[in-house]
Amino acid sequence: LARAILPRPAVMLMDEPFSGLDVQLREHLQEETVKLLGETRATCLMVTHSPDEAMRIGDRVAVMRSGRLVQVGKAEELYRNPVDLFVARLFSEINEIEMSVTGGALRTPFGSFAAPGLVEGERAIMCIRRRAIREADKGQKGLSGRVLKQRFLGDLVQVEIGVEGFERPLMMLTREDLAPPRDRDLTLTIDPSGVLVFPAS
Repeated sequence: LARAILPRPAVMLMDEPFSGLDVQLREHLQEETVKLLGETRATCLMVTHSPDEAMRIGDRVAVMRSGRLVQVGKAEELYRNPVDLFVARLFSEINEIEMSVTGGALRTPFGSFAAPGLVEGERAIMCIRRRAIREADKGQKGLSGRVLKQRFLGDLVQVEIGVEGFERPLMMLTREDLAPPRDRDLTLTIDPSGVLVFPAS
């Protein structure tokens, strides 16, 4: 990297520069690289297959699929407003529920969610971010479920919840102190800002 920036290039190309490194070294080198590029004011085009790395380093992120550009924007834009299911899956841990559009919306036990651009009866995918699922407060309405499994992930716990009528369990990410114990019955709510809707096709 030092040799590459010594001539003060206007543009640099990096192809998977941090692959094969352990986590701590990779994060350290990423921070140092961003710092050096900022000092030289060089434009850098970096290729990576890691969404986390792209969000950590890139001022702007371009997502490609099968050789075609899908979406370009800041990391926050791609996370909050993905253009399709492919981009949503890249930048979020989501639950996917397929259902039909009724009256311009998806009608669910969590409430109704607008399905812009989709016609009556069309199949759609409702994406719920795992962090958006929460245990309801006492007396609060929601969807009934039962805790099947827990997986400790360090700062967070992934909770697998079985819900009657759903083909697959819902996955919830929450703090360890808020994680419901295994085999417990509970009521779920969701943060509407954590819901995305896309065509099923």
